[in-house]
Amino acid sequence: MDDMLSEVEQAITLPMITGALPNERLRRTIELIDRGDYAGPLARIRAEVARHPGVPVSLAFVAAMHTIRAAQPVDAAELQILVIGFYRVTWKLLSRLDPEIDLEQIRLLDAAAADRLCGGFTFGRNAPSFPVPPEMAARFSGRLRSLMRPEGADEGWEDLSGEVARCKQIAAPDPRRGPSSNGMRNGFFNSVFREYLGPDNVDDRLRHEHRLVLDFLEDAERNPQLLPFLQGQAPSQVRFRIAQLTMALIAMHQLDAQAAAPSARRMRLREAAIACLYAPFPGLVGWVHARLDRLWVPLVSRAAPSSYTGLDPVTGPFQRKAPSGSERLAAVR
Repeated sequence: MDDMLSEVEQAITLPMITGALPNERLRRTIELIDRGDYAGPLARIRAEVARHPGVPVSLAFVAAMHTIRAAQPVDAAELQILVIGFYRVTWKLLSRLDPEIDLEQIRLLDAAAADRLCGGFTFGRNAPSFPVPPEMAARFSGRLRSLMRPEGADEGWEDLSGEVARCKQIAAPDPRRGPSSNGMRNGFFNSVFREYLGPDNVDDRLRHEHRLVLDFLEDAERNPQLLPFLQGQAPSQVRFRIAQLTMALIAMHQLDAQAAAPSARRMRLREAAIACLYAPFPGLVGWVHARLDRLWVPLVSRAAPSSYTGLDPVTGPFQRKAPSGSERLAAVR
């Protein structure tokens, strides 16, 4: 029996997962999987797979299929569809991290980690343990370098207009900078969080095009003129501001996740960056809306450390909680 189920799992290929196989029946099945029609059965097989931590997910599938068939008669072809669905969900996430990911790498994932990956990432929350293996995470983090350590970026806050908008204090002031620089920083984050991401943004057509937080930042890199908080800035200042926004988002994600689970292991920078930037963008928007009246942007480094290898913990001059009203008032004087 297990040999037959092993063959069912091994018969699955990457083109079957991606939908590239020219098979109309499979294509329709994948459409149903993507639409959520298999959500219930997929949850069942995910639960069975998660019972086998430390085992490669391919072997865990064989055990899971055996358990399901022992409980009730299920056609092997139906079980194979569920395995395809599980692999497809995992592949869709991992291929965003690494377009070269292949099915054999996914098959070798720890079963419990693969189950957590199926759930994706959530802005402001961390899984009990980071689900991406270190060697994969090292490759994935390379894509984030241009956002966290951009080349040709300014060293500080500048504005071609020379204007400093007076607005609600939501950003921790930098004691090493003067009022003008701190005012530009605070104005920028107001423009991002309270205006572009805020609930009063009625012209949000562009905002809905972002799928992941990473898409939001990469779109800003490619088309800064389309985003109001970057319009009119020199290219070097655009790079600096995107790096500041990237590091601030990672810090805000991590600080909120730590507050929700204070006893959890502190994530390293590479892990926190992946968990934050590969979270769905609509989740970030909802997170901002829920905290708009108490939103506080911590002070972060100019960019990721020059020695960024993903082994550095999330450190830096983060202000862990919003200051009192009097402290906010003093910050803008």
